[in-house]
Amino acid sequence: MNFTSIHFLCLFLPLVLAVYCIAGRRLRTPWLLLAGLAFYAWAEGWLALVIAGSVLANWLFVLRLSKDDASKTALAAAVALNLGALLYFGYGDAIAAAMGIAGPGTAAHRPLGISFFTLTAISFVVEARRGERRGATAFSGVAMAISFFPRLAAGPIVRPADRDAWTGGGSLSRESLALGASRFIVGLAKKVLVADTVGAAADRIFALPAGHLTVPLAWTGALCFALQFYFAFSGLSDMAIGLGRIFGFTLPENFRYPFAALSVRDHWRRWHITLVDWMRDYLYKPMAGDAGSLPRRGLAVLLAFAAVGLWHGAGWHLLLWGLWNGLFVALEQAGAIPVERLPFRPLRWLYTALVVLAGYVLFRAGSLEHAGAVLAAMAGHAGGDGAEYHIIYYVQMDTILAFLFGVMGAAPLLPWIDGRLRGLLGADGGGETVPFVVYRTVKALILAGLLALSIIRAAAVNGVPFLFM
Repeated sequence: MNFTSIHFLCLFLPLVLAVYCIAGRRLRTPWLLLAGLAFYAWAEGWLALVIAGSVLANWLFVLRLSKDDASKTALAAAVALNLGALLYFGYGDAIAAAMGIAGPGTAAHRPLGISFFTLTAISFVVEARRGERRGATAFSGVAMAISFFPRLAAGPIVRPADRDAWTGGGSLSRESLALGASRFIVGLAKKVLVADTVGAAADRIFALPAGHLTVPLAWTGALCFALQFYFAFSGLSDMAIGLGRIFGFTLPENFRYPFAALSVRDHWRRWHITLVDWMRDYLYKPMAGDAGSLPRRGLAVLLAFAAVGLWHGAGWHLLLWGLWNGLFVALEQAGAIPVERLPFRPLRWLYTALVVLAGYVLFRAGSLEHAGAVLAAMAGHAGGDGAEYHIIYYVQMDTILAFLFGVMGAAPLLPWIDGRLRGLLGADGGGETVPFVVYRTVKALILAGLLALSIIRAAAVNGVPFLFM
């Protein structure tokens, strides 16, 4: 079961929400904790013990580290335990292969969301040691932060400062239900209707023999994967934020139109915001220091982005993807690439888009050799003639429609269209005026249509899982 499967959408989620609405305020948080454990057990079987163990162990560490006499040894043990679990399940086989020994066989049994809840757990123990308690020592607070089921697939990553992300549940209202439901539906449509559709084309193209790629195929595969990655990731984040709002919690925003960025640094201020903020505060700042030299800050950027790459999974191509982005961020930070001083905004956007897109090819290709072949084909050095592998075999009408809607959704066009619709209907005044009621009705019909199409699509494909952790 995953968040776009028909079992989750039509069985698990309605049941959890129905019980949550009729339960008393004191029972709602325990119910969500039980629902999270049930979801994890349904999706992962015995691996539910991993997240249950993480909750218990980190709560005990938070209690100990919140005391005035807490030692650095206890903090080191807590961080080591969390990183050890992440390394074992996420990278155990890759590390063993590099050492030439038999691996533990964990690559095929990586617990759902371990990359996300591990970083959340580490932030709790670190902030407890620093004295940032913020009411986060209660078992329910630690447990909700780690195991709240809407966040398990793709975040956002929460930290002790995000107190509204695990407190405030029980405050149900029509407004929060409407806002949360609309955000959830938009996220579901982004994942199911756009990401999964263009992703199918990207998968077929990246599976082709490198020597048979053509320029159109290479560009189509790269662009489709870029939209797949963004809409899958941001769609699941939207679903989590929407569900959190429905249940009375406020999860932090995770994406802010990254493809509208005018520099690589700007792109990473907009992409997976909670991960970048985590890496900045817990890796970059300690390594760079308060007044670090330019070389030291550049090295800290590279190391932090190397960690970002490896956080997504084991593989040299992922490490190189992280370093590729880190290199351009460091060069821009040092002023070696004065992109922010370029007077022509489209040129700044084009530079950013090309750097980011080349990085996505490194991410998706799976090997450096394959990535090099795709990039060479995109640059015009393609080995295929299109006779056997023609682009029409890989791009159908549904792919074209999903791609066009993806391009519109990746740019801040929808908020502009929404504002224009409100203006045309004269609904800017809100309230219960006739224009606002008409606007709200039109919007509800659009959302209902998106929900129906998404459920039909999810039922047809049985929920394509999110593979990029």
